[in-house]
Amino acid sequence: MEAEETLNAEQVRELWRAYQAGRSVEDKNRLVLHYLFLVRNIASRLMPLYSAHTNYDDLVGYGVLGLIDAVEKYVPERNIRFEAYASKRIKGEIIDNMRKQDWASASLRSRIKQIGQAYDNLGCAQDEAGEEKVAAALGLDVHQVRDALEKAYMFNMMHFEAILNSGAGGGATLENMLPEDEEDGPQRQLEKQEFKRVLAQAVERLSEKEKQVVTLYYYEELMLKDIARLMGVTPARVSQIHSRALLKIRMELEHYLYGES
Repeated sequence: MEAEETLNAEQVRELWRAYQAGRSVEDKNRLVLHYLFLVRNIASRLMPLYSAHTNYDDLVGYGVLGLIDAVEKYVPERNIRFEAYASKRIKGEIIDNMRKQDWASASLRSRIKQIGQAYDNLGCAQDEAGEEKVAAALGLDVHQVRDALEKAYMFNMMHFEAILNSGAGGGATLENMLPEDEEDGPQRQLEKQEFKRVLAQAVERLSEKEKQVVTLYYYEELMLKDIARLMGVTPARVSQIHSRALLKIRMELEHYLYGES
């Protein structure tokens, strides 16, 4: 791929005007190159999650497909910032391609489900003490529960994002989880408000450590290694805490969206 093209604000506005008027491939490619930094940023942020199953260049490749789609479908007159619009499509394209890969074994999926149901049935706190209760209930060692939570991190992240896309129409951060869609109507807005309420309740029920990780990851958009340094733990431990938090949130959202038990 060619090097990114850096343009000033006026040049970008003029390029968008030219592309909207003529829809030339050359102008589209220049826009893609200018916004390629969005793909690289998102791929770098997701790489720790998918490092065991793919490489950075593959993530960038998937992200570029999302960026091209965003450039082609973007309508400036709707007054939605292109960076926000494109970020949704870039991240969605990467996650969709990773979900297509059959990476999780049946035994891992079964254990993830068992642990999730145990947390739900026991109603225990999502903390270290809760891990011990879940382990005892399932006849496992607490380290087995933590290991499963760590391995389930990608599984939980992908399904969490999929549920958000289903219930919210996309979104990369908790701060702006439900951005405006192009075809929103009054009913869709009511659905989004209710989804926000359920999501906020799910986050509020998390332990303090889980809230801290969720806040730093989604609001502050920090990398796992940076969160680990701030919390004084290992990146692996952060992924365990994050996975545990997503598991709880995901199950509550599934109850709300699909009535699953």
